[in-house]
Amino acid sequence: MRAFTVKQPDVKPLMNVLFNETAFDAFEVRGVTINHLFKTEIDGVKQNVPENGAKCFASWAELKKYVMFIIKGKDKPKYMKIIFSAPRELLANLSANAAAAFLNMEYENDGIRFLAAFSQKEFSLDRGPEQVWDEYARNFFKVNNISVDEES
Repeated sequence: MRAFTVKQPDVKPLMNVLFNETAFDAFEVRGVTINHLFKTEIDGVKQNVPENGAKCFASWAELKKYVMFIIKGKDKPKYMKIIFSAPRELLANLSANAAAAFLNMEYENDGIRFLAAFSQKEFSLDRGPEQVWDEYARNFFKVNNISVDEES
């Protein structure tokens, strides 16, 4: 796992990227928790299940307007967490053993922190796929002009 902290003056520009641009749109959303006027939780699982019975998750493009509606107003939310995951196409390119790759965003006390995490289908001592996902996250932030400090 790798943690990335958004630099304090860059929180507002990140929120602009998150809600007004398309950088995060392809990510699947596993869940959203918002503590604003009241606590709201959104499960990202789509209700229409495919024939194979696999869970399908909504994309950020599908959910962001609802999240924006909840947090819109003059007061900022006290807390917000969004669990993003790599879409299946990207996951397949990361590793044949990839079960899931997450980019969890947590907003609290006017700060934002991302945690990149990688899960494998079968146990393996190979850290290569996890390192590839960490590098993907680094490049994602760089390409989208999101200034972060990386934590060890």
